[in-house]
Amino acid sequence: MTKHIVNPLVAFVTSIGFSLRRSRILAVRGRKSGQIRTTPVNLLEIGGARYLVAPRGETEWVRNLRAAGDADRARGNSAAL
Repeated sequence: MTKHIVNPLVAFVTSIGFSLRRSRILAVRGRKSGQIRTTPVNLLEIGGARYLVAPRGETEWVRNLRAAGDADRARGNSAAL
């Protein structure tokens, strides 16, 4: 349900400029395909430092991010990822 309903809904709402719990759209190159993949993520701020947290463990976007070494904020409001 999360992958097929919630993530697309959060991604759409974020892409039109509304942040749900500091949501952003993360864009990272796929480690096998090389294609840009996007997923909604939540930014966690602690003591002025920003973190991305994978609440479901080592997901595909986490593996892709580790392999790529960097990512971009594809869409969302003007705050940086």
